[in-house]
Amino acid sequence: MKNHRHLLLRLTVYLIGASLIVGCAAAPADPPPSGPRIRMTIAAFEDQSHYSYGKQRQDASAEEALESALEQESRVLLIRSNAWRLLVDEAALEQQAEGDPIQKARLIAGQVEADAVIIGEITRINVRSDTDDSPIGGTRIEHSAAVDLQARVIDPANAQILLEESAYGSVTKTGRVFSVSQEQRLVKEAIERATRSLARKIVSQL
Repeated sequence: MKNHRHLLLRLTVYLIGASLIVGCAAAPADPPPSGPRIRMTIAAFEDQSHYSYGKQRQDASAEEALESALEQESRVLLIRSNAWRLLVDEAALEQQAEGDPIQKARLIAGQVEADAVIIGEITRINVRSDTDDSPIGGTRIEHSAAVDLQARVIDPANAQILLEESAYGSVTKTGRVFSVSQEQRLVKEAIERATRSLARKIVSQL
């Protein structure tokens, strides 16, 4: 009987120890973000690429894509640009800043209490199609889009540039037909890739 009780006791201790080990292993392994979260917003993201096929500028696409990318960064507390646009008239803000984008960034930061403000720009959008004549599969057309972005991060406390960064994104797809809407989707995907890279570069330096 004593041996039986002793065996049960040892089994109980073993099970408790095993459950503690499993519990520790199941705990999240991601470390907490280093330093305080940075309140950040985007003042502008202008399309200076002169890409006009389909007559669609990509300002809004780039701004939205960068906001989505920044929201995935644990160190950033993003204030979406539509928040400050609800508080102020953007045309009046431009006039008050006298056309100076850094002063505009400073004024926006004052409205939403941002620690840093991004001024971005699409510098290049390149779309091309290359034909590949294969004796087996027939003619295939390879469509690609490439995007270059630049961004400045402004410290609103002293209206100074904290850092400048650039990023590149590209996408390639194969098909026989390529419509305007397909090209626009390809460009949008290249922008999304570039903004994800840009967000990582910016946050790593703050």
